[in-house]
Amino acid sequence: MALSTRIAVMDHGRVIQVGTPAEVYEFPHNRFVANFVGSMNMLESTVTSLQPGRIALQCQSLEADLVVDDAGRFSVGQRVCLAVRPEKVRLSKAPCTEPGTNCIKGVVWELGYLGNQSVYRIKTGTGAMLVVTAQNRRRTAEWGIDWSDEVFASWDADACILLTG
Repeated sequence: MALSTRIAVMDHGRVIQVGTPAEVYEFPHNRFVANFVGSMNMLESTVTSLQPGRIALQCQSLEADLVVDDAGRFSVGQRVCLAVRPEKVRLSKAPCTEPGTNCIKGVVWELGYLGNQSVYRIKTGTGAMLVVTAQNRRRTAEWGIDWSDEVFASWDADACILLTG
């Protein structure tokens, strides 16, 4: 992707999506493309209400109500997959209270230090796992969030992608 101005993603010899690297990464057309280009948290959900530019979902695996900014391509009762990239999720020890932000409580189950970034696997109360990546901005040998810490994973409604295929 780093050397391309346009890329095509194929599945079994069929072109699935064509676009700039940023378009394909940030706006995948389906689950295959989303998983093929980077990692993604995939959360099975059901549309519960529609408002102009915003969709409310009930996420079965998290037992949580979530919100997504979307143009309204969906209908109430429709099953969808809410997808959010690990780098779009923030971790904190306090719950997020900002409107339009999704917030899930969990515990740091795994933590991987990779030098420039850390990768966290957060186990939620339902047992579902969320992957979160965080840039290591400070030079330190100590983590602000460590193994077994209770944390809140949050992401903005506009960071989500709704997928059907």
